[in-house]
Amino acid sequence: MPRLPAAERLRRLLAMIPWVLARGEVSIVEIAERFAISTEQVIADVNLASMIGIPPYSGDCQVDMFVDGDTVQAFPGALFTRPPRLSVAEGFTVLAAGRALLAVPGAGGAGSALASAMAKLEDVLSQAGGLAVDVHVPPKLVAVSQALDEGRRIEVDYWSAWRDELTTRTLEPRVVFERKGRWYVAAFSPDTGDVRHYRVDRIRRLTDTGTRYEPVPTPAPAEAYDPTDDAVAVTIEAPSAVARWVAESYPCQVDEVGDHLRITLRVAGRTWLDRLLLRLGPGARVVEPTSLAGAAAEAAERVLAAYAAVS
Repeated sequence: MPRLPAAERLRRLLAMIPWVLARGEVSIVEIAERFAISTEQVIADVNLASMIGIPPYSGDCQVDMFVDGDTVQAFPGALFTRPPRLSVAEGFTVLAAGRALLAVPGAGGAGSALASAMAKLEDVLSQAGGLAVDVHVPPKLVAVSQALDEGRRIEVDYWSAWRDELTTRTLEPRVVFERKGRWYVAAFSPDTGDVRHYRVDRIRRLTDTGTRYEPVPTPAPAEAYDPTDDAVAVTIEAPSAVARWVAESYPCQVDEVGDHLRITLRVAGRTWLDRLLLRLGPGARVVEPTSLAGAAAEAAERVLAAYAAVS
C-alpha cells in the first residue's frame, strides 16, 4: 500500500472518527465508499485512530475504535463526551478548520452535525469577542463536489496559468482537495487523455454534460503542483533571501551556491516561468536550459513596455 501524506490522512480522520462514532458500527465497505478510499486504507486508518488519545492515555482518554470482522466498532468515551474547554484563540482555530472541513467530500453538508457544531461555536465566539469566520469557498466548489458524488461529467471553461489561456474541457472528477488555502479537483479529461489538477477558482463556466461516469476512488495527492508531461526541467539561480519560498511552494531540487539557491523544477509554460522570474526580482536568472538564459530580462522588458504603452 503506498504511503499517503500525513496531512491528508489527518484531514480524513478528523471527518471519519466522529462519523463512525455517531453510528457505533459501520461496515468497512461503507466507510471506504463514503470517503473514497480502499478497504485496506480504512483498516489502516482505524488502527491509527485506535492509538489517538490524550494524557495519561488511559482507556477513557483514547479513541475506542477497532475492526471486528467486516465492520468497524466505535464507542464514544470521555474523550468525546466530556465538554471541551477552549480559549478564544483555540475556538477560532477549531472554527476555521471546521469550516474548511465542511467542503471535504464525506464530511457532511449544511445540515450535518459538523455544520451545526460550527454554527454553535461561531455564536459563542461572537458573544465572547465579536469574532466571525468566513472561509473562502470558490463559487464552483459545490458544483464540482456534487458532480463527483453523483458521477456526472461536466464541461468547464478553465483558465490555465501555465499558458495564460482559456480552454474548454470535459472533466470526470476523481477527488476534490485543499492545499495551502486553495481548492483543487483532480479530474480525468477525455480531451487530454490523462488526470490533471485544476484549481477550482480558475473554472470560469461549468455545465452538466448530461452523461455519467463511474467515479474512481482516488486519494488526494500530496502536492497540488502538477506540471504536464511536456514540462521542461528549468534551473533557476536566485538570492537565497528571495528564493526560499519557491523551494517551500513547489516540488523541486535545491542546491546552495554561496548566498544563492539553485532551484530545478518542471515548467510547462513560458508565461508561468516569466511570472516566477519577475516575482524573484532582478537577481534571478535561468541557468538551464541555455535557450532560456535571457528569459528574466525578456520578461522584465515586456513589463516595462506594457507600462510605457499605458503611461
